[in-house]
Amino acid sequence: MVRNSLLFGILLILNGIAGYALAESKSLTALIPSALGAILFLCGIISMQADNLRKHAMHLSALVGLFGVIGAIGNLVRSLAKGDPSTLGLTMTLLMGLLSTAYLVLCIRSFKAARLARQAEA
Repeated sequence: MVRNSLLFGILLILNGIAGYALAESKSLTALIPSALGAILFLCGIISMQADNLRKHAMHLSALVGLFGVIGAIGNLVRSLAKGDPSTLGLTMTLLMGLLSTAYLVLCIRSFKAARLARQAEA
């Protein structure tokens, strides 16, 4: 899961930077995926460095993934309800939502596998 955290962190950072760089009118909200990605990346680094914090860091990263999913859904609904949404904005939000969803699914699968492994040991 640590590698996934690092990978998805980098992908979300790049998503935010690309959205900001490609936008005609620069808005710091385009960097929200980068902020989420930076937190995921940090969680991955912490998990690699401190074994005693791995479980906490991975649970925090799953929560960040959930925030990414909820934020993307909320932004998509708000943009579509407002009418005449930006194609770039929708694309970047959709990409953030897809990346966050994929990461969250991987987290859940990993947590379930870890729980089953602990139960098998006992």
